[in-house]
Amino acid sequence: MLLAFLLEALIIGVIGGIVGLTLTFVGTYLLDINGIPFNAGSSNGSNLLIVIRPLFSMSDVGISIVIALVTSIIAGIYPAWKASKLTVIEAVRKD
Repeated sequence: MLLAFLLEALIIGVIGGIVGLTLTFVGTYLLDINGIPFNAGSSNGSNLLIVIRPLFSMSDVGISIVIALVTSIIAGIYPAWKASKLTVIEAVRKD
């Protein structure tokens, strides 16, 4: 039964990772249209405008998915362990 609860936590982590990556792709696309202007001029008034554009690689995507999965498993261990110790009658009574 413990494995079923950990699998649920893992699925929630996958969904959260996919939603996070989708928002990241949308945000990166929107920032890449204009870039992020940065005035790198000196204090005497010279204008050196640098445009910063976001960039990430496939390894960044993989690392973020792994972090989402590990976080969800760590966050789900204790509740899954507690839930696996309960009988169905006890679980219904507590709610």
